[in-house]
Amino acid sequence: MAVATSKLEFSMLCEFRNPPGWQRPFRERYYDAIDHIVWAEEIGFDCIYFTEHHFADDDYLTAPLMNAAIVADRTKRIRIGTCVLLLPLYDPVRLAEEGAFIDQLSEGRFELGFGTGYMAKEYAGFGVDWKTRGARTDEMVEIIRRLWTEESVTFHGRHFQIENARLRPKPVQSPPPIWVGGFVKAVHRRAARFGDGLLIGIDVVNEFASYQEELKALGKDPATAKASGGHQWTYVSDDPERTWDIIAPYVMYHVDTYARWGQEFYPRLSSKEELRTSGLLRVLTPEAMIGEISELRSKINLARHQFFMNPGGIPLELMREPIECFAKKVIPAFR
Repeated sequence: MAVATSKLEFSMLCEFRNPPGWQRPFRERYYDAIDHIVWAEEIGFDCIYFTEHHFADDDYLTAPLMNAAIVADRTKRIRIGTCVLLLPLYDPVRLAEEGAFIDQLSEGRFELGFGTGYMAKEYAGFGVDWKTRGARTDEMVEIIRRLWTEESVTFHGRHFQIENARLRPKPVQSPPPIWVGGFVKAVHRRAARFGDGLLIGIDVVNEFASYQEELKALGKDPATAKASGGHQWTYVSDDPERTWDIIAPYVMYHVDTYARWGQEFYPRLSSKEELRTSGLLRVLTPEAMIGEISELRSKINLARHQFFMNPGGIPLELMREPIECFAKKVIPAFR
């Protein structure tokens, strides 16, 4: 049994869906989310993560690094990360430069969380060969980390040819933390090779165990493994049934969209009853959430707990109560 060894931090995932039927002007929805992130920092959250997808019908966030820079300018303490940035769709030198810029702007608060994605249409839209995503990712991580820490970088790989690339300014952190996200064995292997931690998803205990096995296979200490994740659609409230009923339509849309996009972990949903049966959305009392987080930390080294701040494009005024309840009644139990 792996017992948590690091300080527990608390984060939220932020997306910018603007679903049919609930649409608002994009600028209004966008700045509402930014204002709530500033508020989340004030009430005690430690990190905000930004997601990424392309060619979606609901205005899903396509520019997480640009968004991170805006949030860096609006905040003072909260860490700013991507969860996940679709790494193979980027140029590694340009990504390293932009990450360093955000890290400078935020005075050392940027974190890169990446994955390879699961939709071939995104690769087709960018003109990137879907079959090369793993190999491209491995080369890119090496290039980015070296650019963040070395004076100049020359790299000759299968997918990238780089001569004497020099990064100015360097990031404040040397280097910013790199988290690897995904559900399959190849991801755990990549996290062990290149990452500072694993962004866990569905089967969190087994995913973490697989990550530790990969660390051990590389001759690294599995006790150094740490994870960020926990409860994607689990919230807290002093009135759980009322809050569940408010959030349910948006989580149902959120989950169903993932299923339509091809994430095999999620079912197609057409009713609140189906959502309740799936167990994907839960609303707990603060005491129950404290107990669940404590139990999870007895099994894995959960360094950062997270949940979706605005699932399915829910108006954030509907999320203020569960977010504030979490900040006031759950976070203090772990300080």
